[in-house]
Amino acid sequence: MGNFTKAGDIWITGTVKTLKADKGFGFILGTEGVEYFFHHTDAPDFEALGVGTAVRFRPRAGTKGPRAEQVEVL
Repeated sequence: MGNFTKAGDIWITGTVKTLKADKGFGFILGTEGVEYFFHHTDAPDFEALGVGTAVRFRPRAGTKGPRAEQVEVL
């Protein structure tokens, strides 16, 4: 997968796979096939997200696996 912590300029596109709006998090399936966790604090338009929404984001290595930050609706 690689070290995402130094790759500040990388953006990946994907779609929201799972959304737990009541708990404030979800998962994005990136176009490369990797699933990324995201928290509502990483998605300024969290209320606009739904399953299947196209997004772009910055990938990071989280403590429990791949994480999406700066999630933006496309």
